[in-house]
Amino acid sequence: MYQAILFDMDGVLIETRQSVTQFWTQLAHSHQIELTPADFDRHIYGCPPQHTLNILFGQLSTAEHQKILADLPRLEPTWPVHTIPGVIDFLHNLQRLAVPTALVTSAARERVTQVLNDLQLAGLLRVVISREDITLGKPHPEGYVTAAQRLRVRPETCVVFEDSLSGTTAGIKAGAMCIGVQTGAMAAQLRQIGAQHIIPDFCETQMERRPDDTYFLRVNSAQIPFGSRQTYPLSE
Repeated sequence: MYQAILFDMDGVLIETRQSVTQFWTQLAHSHQIELTPADFDRHIYGCPPQHTLNILFGQLSTAEHQKILADLPRLEPTWPVHTIPGVIDFLHNLQRLAVPTALVTSAARERVTQVLNDLQLAGLLRVVISREDITLGKPHPEGYVTAAQRLRVRPETCVVFEDSLSGTTAGIKAGAMCIGVQTGAMAAQLRQIGAQHIIPDFCETQMERRPDDTYFLRVNSAQIPFGSRQTYPLSE
């Protein structure tokens, strides 16, 4: 049975893809760099900015990389943010049932704190893993493995919600079950690399209790088994 649920932030809890796309598109244009849709899917969405700079902006100097990284904390708070439909109710549902949860994101801690506070999500996630907590970002599994360790569960007993190729790859490498939060062509790509279920948002996703007091996560028509409240290592 599964024991914990781990979430990415951008594209899973909140929608910021338009702002992310605009930032990197403008940056590339200013340096006469052409970015393809595949570049965004594989090296921007869900990836740490240092990875993006190393892979796609390698011709820039170290000083230019450092300036971009220094500018990001100032720019990110200005990006419009709203929650993915249904996710707040889902998080409250998990908290009520004492299901261990964690956030695993490539964003900086300051940005994460601001988003969680602004959208009243603070306190709904037991563990938060940000850019500063890991050495290797997605698609490396370190973030998800670290989150599982801090929740005191095995990574293979975790369900991961992700929207990007890099994040889904990280979750799968960690040994978790991955559920894609996507639509269209990207949804098909996530399924192709190993996401076991795909949802457009969280409106129809809930944790429910069986008569024997065990739980199951309802995703589309599937029922993913979870342990009882008493089996959770961090139950309240």
